[in-house]
Amino acid sequence: MSRCIINVAVGSWFPRGQARLRRTLRDVGYRGDLLFWTDELPPGCPSHDEVPYAFKAHALEMARACGYGPVVWADASSWFLRDPEPLFARIKRDGYYLWQNPLETFGECAADATVEKLGIDREESFGVPSAVTTIFGIDLQSAAGAAILDRFARAARDGTFCAPWGNVPDGPPWHPGLRDAHGSRDPRVKACRHDQAAMSGIAHLLNLKLDDRVPAQLVGYPSAPHAETVIALAEDDGGASLDAWERTGWLKR
Repeated sequence: MSRCIINVAVGSWFPRGQARLRRTLRDVGYRGDLLFWTDELPPGCPSHDEVPYAFKAHALEMARACGYGPVVWADASSWFLRDPEPLFARIKRDGYYLWQNPLETFGECAADATVEKLGIDREESFGVPSAVTTIFGIDLQSAAGAAILDRFARAARDGTFCAPWGNVPDGPPWHPGLRDAHGSRDPRVKACRHDQAAMSGIAHLLNLKLDDRVPAQLVGYPSAPHAETVIALAEDDGGASLDAWERTGWLKR
């Protein structure tokens, strides 16, 4: 089955970040397909205000309909330092690739409604690892990958993604477009991460293994990438991040 890398970039700096992503994939020798939407959403996808990050699930469903096997979702904030072939090999081997956020748990980044819709006990949620959805991979033609996407797509449609960005325990109820509102009365809940919270809960329910060897690195100067870095993460800054990383010798353009 063909492989591809998927991205949706709408408004603000996101199309520029997508262009950076495309350029670095070319420069590191990636030869697979790209399934990119620029300033438009996948067919049938609600707006970001209505259902935050629903475009990830809709884009993945489109990739499956096109017959793709191993795919990688990559946010517009990401760019590649090396050919992603080893990442695709792991996705093909295991049916998926998810990595763990070491800074928070699922419970700390999930609204009460998200935890409830997934059928996970609220107290238990604070001990469940948090999966990162900035970059992740699924083999859409494998049993494991199909199970992940089926649940992820359902979560995008049944309200599991719907929550404020920041949690204000005493704030107003969330409604589409309201960024800071009540997500939980529990002060341990730091924020609500929508698709990431949903994927974390799904990974827990499906007993998926999260990789704790982080393959990506937040761009921070003058630090250089660690040895396992495949992907760097930074909002678009007009090319300054690429220039700085090129000076480290890790990125050749």
